[in-house]
Amino acid sequence: MSVALNPKHQSSALQNFLKQFRRPLKTFHHNPDDAQQGFAIDSIEGKPGFIHLTVHGQRVTLGESIEIEQSGQYLTYQVDDIEYYSEPSDMWMAVMHKI
Repeated sequence: MSVALNPKHQSSALQNFLKQFRRPLKTFHHNPDDAQQGFAIDSIEGKPGFIHLTVHGQRVTLGESIEIEQSGQYLTYQVDDIEYYSEPSDMWMAVMHKI
């Protein structure tokens, strides 16, 4: 007797299982003229599609996706590396790539 798994069914079941753990995207609205926005975006020289994001506010985790709105255009980035500051405790810096 042999048992074969249907890859489409298995993939679908796995995707449905994982959906329950997804968190909604955090969205940052970037306006270069607004000094009060609480975060800074810097491109990484020699690495197109990668940015540094420094934020004073809600924390994120490694692998999380972040949506950044700038001039009506939305770009989604994934957190590749993150460092949390000890002071202030709600400040962090992440290296992210565009997805």
